Amino acid sequence: MTFFLNFFSLMSPTWVIEDILVYLLTAGVLFFWMKASKERAPYLFLELVAFVFVYSSVYENVAVTLAHFYTYGPSLIMIGNVPLSIPLIQGLVFIVSLTIVNSMRVPIWCKPFLVGFSAILQDLSQDPLGASQVIHIDGSVAARWQWLIVKPGMASLFNEPVYNWSGWFYFTFFATICLSLGRWWFNKSNSHPLVGVVYPFVSLLVALAIVLSPVGPMMLWLGPFFAQGSVSEWIMFGFYLLFPVILLLVFWRGRMQRPLLLRETWPVFGIFVFLHASDLVFTLIGRYWNLLWIVVLPSVVHVMLLLTIYLSGRRVEASK
Repeated sequence: MTFFLNFFSLMSPTWVIEDILVYLLTAGVLFFWMKASKERAPYLFLELVAFVFVYSSVYENVAVTLAHFYTYGPSLIMIGNVPLSIPLIQGLVFIVSLTIVNSMRVPIWCKPFLVGFSAILQDLSQDPLGASQVIHIDGSVAARWQWLIVKPGMASLFNEPVYNWSGWFYFTFFATICLSLGRWWFNKSNSHPLVGVVYPFVSLLVALAIVLSPVGPMMLWLGPFFAQGSVSEWIMFGFYLLFPVILLLVFWRGRMQRPLLLRETWPVFGIFVFLHASDLVFTLIGRYWNLLWIVVLPSVVHVMLLLTIYLSGRRVEASK
């Protein structure tokens, strides 16, 4: 009993509220899926489950427990050493980003880049807040999220290595490729129920094997040619921001495969708006004034991109 009391005493009320909001958001999205797409909903649910528990939770626990890259503070529900809210957010961001990109008329090879770009824009407003939420209780210090490897001279921003944001691109890039192949397998099987149950887990296990392989250092800081923490992390981060913008300007240009009507797909846009707004509100509550620009700027860019996609879809609908 004493252990649990001490465990929960190190949680900030703000963290508890943030976790509950993520749980409610996830429950709301699942309810919407079941209501709006009864045939597709079970497979979307399994994709989210596979992403959260097979892909994200395993990767995060490896980073925390084996690699000792960072630590998380206590949460209402933990999966190993990682708060459940973390892989839930990642899963929602990934599934919704993939839904949006699949509605856009772009070459198939562009889609992993665009999903990764969406993930970076979301993460840019989220992670600096988490790294700044440090509390002092009875002489103890607890951090919502704390990197352990950042040293003077390393490429870093807000006490986080720059490759952290490239990591969100890298993480969702391979998840997009593998899950898209899994969906192709499901469709080729004429939607066989057994394949539908298996493909999310097989796809994301393959993605997990890739992201834990030596491909990671290459994509995050051009290893082994450059060292971790060097200027190469800025180069790769800049590439992951700039290249998707070029793809949007050259290959998309507002063309849509199908419209994303707000009354039918409001969670597609609502998740990002909610998460960005939540980051802003908790930044203001915590008075983290130094974070305002990194919270506001990517949020505005992301929301404007979503608005452009929505209006492009409206034009498609109006032209029918």
